Amino acid sequence: MPHQFAGPEISLVRGRAMAFRAAARGYRLSALSFSHMKNTEHKTPLPDYTRAVIHATVRDLCANTEKYVACAACANVFEARHGIKVSDLRPVGTLQQLKELALDGTQEPDVSPLLSCSKLEQIVLPQKVKNLDALRQLPSLKGLSWGFPGSWDKLTPVAEFWNQGISASEEALARDQLFTDLVKLMRQRIDKRVGDERHQWLKLGAAMLASGDLPEYRRVCAAMLAKYKDSTDPLKVEAAAKTCLLTADSGIDPAELAKLLAPLQVGDDSPPLPGHLGTQGLANYRSQHWAEAAELLARVKGDEAAECVAAPILAMAHYRLRSPKAKAELEHARQLVGAHWPVGPADTGIWHDWLTAHLLLEEAERLFADSADGEE
Repeated sequence: MPHQFAGPEISLVRGRAMAFRAAARGYRLSALSFSHMKNTEHKTPLPDYTRAVIHATVRDLCANTEKYVACAACANVFEARHGIKVSDLRPVGTLQQLKELALDGTQEPDVSPLLSCSKLEQIVLPQKVKNLDALRQLPSLKGLSWGFPGSWDKLTPVAEFWNQGISASEEALARDQLFTDLVKLMRQRIDKRVGDERHQWLKLGAAMLASGDLPEYRRVCAAMLAKYKDSTDPLKVEAAAKTCLLTADSGIDPAELAKLLAPLQVGDDSPPLPGHLGTQGLANYRSQHWAEAAELLARVKGDEAAECVAAPILAMAHYRLRSPKAKAELEHARQLVGAHWPVGPADTGIWHDWLTAHLLLEEAERLFADSADGEE
């Protein structure tokens, strides 16, 4: 039988079974998350039971009261196994005990119903929301963030969040080509050490190049190289090299980058990660080692993002080799990149890979424009 939340508060309900047990014991729900994870075995989006109460649970628990009647309608747009994300937050607006709310698994919701949640203190936002300014009226609000920053204590203080003037998440800004705002956001995250520093620098480099500000992009490359060239972490070294290799106009000598990547050379004795192969292939391409680049890039398999990045470079390598495969490889790259950029499934973790692939495809298109058939 459905239960109502009542009695003492709890800070977080973990999963459906715990939600029912907590409700049965007379607790109130004070934190709710719509975050999602992918089940690696079944390849389908599933609720994140480690820190979430799925929307269907809220519907079931509240179904016996008239004021939660909107939950039934909301459940119709939430189907975890098919990846459909919640957009109707009216049922959530009835949960007046909420203090923490993670919406990063929702799809551009209207947040105005949350004004009824006067105790809300912290909100994690999805890529985009409607009526964002309505949240300014929440009397207890202390922190906001576009996407979960790793822990609740890293949310941006509310006054600072409003002063930033950022209207959407980093991925939404990138897909909408609002690169000036995106660069500003990435610099803020680097300064505050939010998230993985290596990834933040990778995103900043791609965003800066996409913005068309070549001098600033070169400064980012120089800063990354100075920061990571002596690192003992191969992932940081690769990140610096990859950023500097995004264009031939980075201002960094390709020979210096090849030397930097030399300790990371891939061989046939062990299966390398697809991303590592792609970076090595790009380094060979920038060094005008066309055949070596083509050989490495053709081996990039098993990682959709890595394949997407590698495809335009492989097409350009075949073009330089005057290979009859060049035109077909370019068309393949167009299909791969077009499926993910600028419109495509939201993937906050790796959106910069799709942007990188897009930038490389633009370079390939310019190169192929010199020849009608891609063979000259």
